[in-house]
Amino acid sequence: MRLSNGNFGHNWPLPITQWFDDELFYSLCCRFHYIAGNRLSGHTAKQLFGHARHGTQHDFPSNLDTFVQRTSGVFGDTPKHIILQHTILPFYLPWVSCSLGTELLDQLSRGQAARIKSLLGLPSSRLRANHPLRACPECMHEDKQRTGTAYWRLTHQLPGVRVCPTHKVLLWQFNEKTNAVRRFDWLLPRNDAFYPVAYTLTTHCQLWLDRLAQAAIEIFKLAPNIHIDLNTVQTAYRTALDEQAMLRGRHQIALGTVCQRYLAFTRSCRWQELGIMPPAQERSTTFMLSRLLTRQPCSTNPLHHLPLILWLFGDWPTFWAAYKHAQAPASVTPVHPRTSSDIPDTQAQRLTQLVVVQGLSVSAAAQQLGIAVQTCQSWAAACGIRLQKRPKSNLERIAAIVKDLRQGMEQKATAHKHGVSSSTISRLLLTEPGLHIRWEKARRALAQKRAQSRWLRAMTKHPNATAKQLREIEPASYAWLYRNDRAWLQSKLRKLAKHSVDRSTSVDWAKRDEKLHGQVQQLYQQLQRDGELFPITVQQIYKSTPNIKPALSSLNRLPQTRELLTQIRKRSYRTSKC
Repeated sequence: MRLSNGNFGHNWPLPITQWFDDELFYSLCCRFHYIAGNRLSGHTAKQLFGHARHGTQHDFPSNLDTFVQRTSGVFGDTPKHIILQHTILPFYLPWVSCSLGTELLDQLSRGQAARIKSLLGLPSSRLRANHPLRACPECMHEDKQRTGTAYWRLTHQLPGVRVCPTHKVLLWQFNEKTNAVRRFDWLLPRNDAFYPVAYTLTTHCQLWLDRLAQAAIEIFKLAPNIHIDLNTVQTAYRTALDEQAMLRGRHQIALGTVCQRYLAFTRSCRWQELGIMPPAQERSTTFMLSRLLTRQPCSTNPLHHLPLILWLFGDWPTFWAAYKHAQAPASVTPVHPRTSSDIPDTQAQRLTQLVVVQGLSVSAAAQQLGIAVQTCQSWAAACGIRLQKRPKSNLERIAAIVKDLRQGMEQKATAHKHGVSSSTISRLLLTEPGLHIRWEKARRALAQKRAQSRWLRAMTKHPNATAKQLREIEPASYAWLYRNDRAWLQSKLRKLAKHSVDRSTSVDWAKRDEKLHGQVQQLYQQLQRDGELFPITVQQIYKSTPNIKPALSSLNRLPQTRELLTQIRKRSYRTSKC
């Protein structure tokens, strides 16, 4: 294949024709620059993009139409293919509207990348809008052995990825291509061009950084036509908060409690230190959480959502499952079934007489009682009267629906499975005698089994954890069990480890007294040899020997030390009087 370059009047052979595995588009151009032997970066940019400054952006390259034309589609037959496969833009696309996503793709294709970050809202997100190049030292070593050169991997450049998904080590951050340093140059990774790594990861930090990286990768892999609806995201958030007992009533979010727990989680992960999140200040974090949880949804940096998602759901697959099952707040009407105690005795007797004895239809009985047909059906179900109905659905489908509801299947899931509306499920729960009570018992049994299994799993995984620590690990399970199955929970809590002071080893006060006495005497003599003027006070002793001050409360058990300090006080007092 050859490079078509109208500016130079002839076709040049392409020095490279293939992508490396997981390669960033900027990295491909860097390899082209080095293998082509161009002296200046501008020459390469002109050859590939027709302009000395186009295409050199490592995060959002521009003028890809020209690149595809001049490389004859060898690296991708359309600009869209290259953008979606070899740039970081797909990480952001699911969070914006379809029209804005189309505009972003069009601007990158036509060479107008200057407004990309502003359209994504990155500069106003309180997170830096730049995307420093990062690399894994282990991957660099393996790439050099396999391909002859290190290159930039796309996965390592995704926002939120700070550890290598393969080797689980912290990524190195490149000290060039940032802060306007060599911003228009083509630079491949070199071992001497990275900032020193100043962090030592704990197991806890490693775990959550890895989950954060996996979440970012899963977002990048979403299909191009998937759009994340922020209203549905809020619904999923509220459901998770409700399960973890962080709602006041049915709707109000306990924002103060949410903020405190969220900050404690993110600080334990050290995400602020790694630049994944802005500095952890309670006021600004409360404002950010209120935007994400309670206000009218607006497009914002996905890195604001990811830590919240991991805190509430633990990982991306759990959130994505909750998101897909989330629904608008008023889309399903809650079922409030009547019981026989809710119906006046006279009305219940008349209903029984009309339907059971006289054999009237439900509509005729409702007309005689002066109530709606649906109310009559509900009353009949509460009284245990089975009505002869003419259902719109066939009897086999109704039997299957009833069977699923008796096993505790959720209303929306049941409606989706059998291809009926949610109102049909609600009506069936209201009108089938005893069904709603069976359904509620089954739902409770499923929730009980789920909460107990999660709590037992946490106890098994953390055998030495205290009740407080397990509560922080499984807050939702603890809240459900505390409210609904407290006896079982208390029986398990009694088996847990408790904070206790080990008093099995008694203190050897005589030895401690001898040691402190020797320290004080040695220090006093040292001060005398150093020519300290009298009086030498006890305060000087305390400042020079910090472990003496805490022992003051136990001086009655340290007779030698107490006597020596008393003598020092007396000498100091006499000298001052003289």
